[in-house]
Amino acid sequence: MMTRITRTLLAAGASVLAAMGATSDATAGGGVAGLPYAEGQTFRTLDDYLAHLKERSTIGVPHYVEVAPGVFVRQGQVAPRGEKPARMTREELRRQFGFDR
Repeated sequence: MMTRITRTLLAAGASVLAAMGATSDATAGGGVAGLPYAEGQTFRTLDDYLAHLKERSTIGVPHYVEVAPGVFVRQGQVAPRGEKPARMTREELRRQFGFDR
């Protein structure tokens, strides 16, 4: 269940990505560039990007953990007081980060 705060954060994330110049060419084979913590890399799939974040989590980069099939929770970031960490579906993450599929 998405809260109003989660929806607001998703919208803000999409705005930040657009402002950063994130582009989606995943279907054309180019992948998605300009993602947070990407270090200049381009990712062809959401799974590739999530694996990169997981790898970088050893140095404090926030990452996503699959807690149920197709449901993820962001780790490495404290939820606002009184709130549980936001759960996001694979589809929500795919759209937030600009992957075609």
